[in-house]
Amino acid sequence: MVYSTTADVRDLARKVLVTDFSDAEILKEQEAAQSYIHTITRKTDWDSDDTEYKFIVKIETKLAAVYVLEHYDARKYAEILAQWKQEVTDDIKTVIDSRSDASLDNPIIVIASNYESYPAALEDDEDATPYRSTSVSV
Repeated sequence: MVYSTTADVRDLARKVLVTDFSDAEILKEQEAAQSYIHTITRKTDWDSDDTEYKFIVKIETKLAAVYVLEHYDARKYAEILAQWKQEVTDDIKTVIDSRSDASLDNPIIVIASNYESYPAALEDDEDATPYRSTSVSV
């Protein structure tokens, strides 16, 4: 489910006529915009409880309108498309910078150690020698 409304995208995209661009075609562009937002923000479950939600809706609406207008004469809309793309980029950066999700800042650390296996014989013989690998591969 997309966050923005098709009517809002249509209005922002210079009131593109239904005969020129159907609601289903606009919905595809909305889904593409949503996918872009999910990819960049690494968050796929935006909802109205999020403080950034209304901002995300505006970003998606604008980006979907850009995608719709790209189907038309690019030279005619080149200036506004460039401006809106930059605004979308800046807005998403603002959202990412404002997020306080601590898990986004945690680096992933991989620690390797020598493999050591304890044979079942340890249960019966406490002096049994565990197997230790001599090579480590990651």
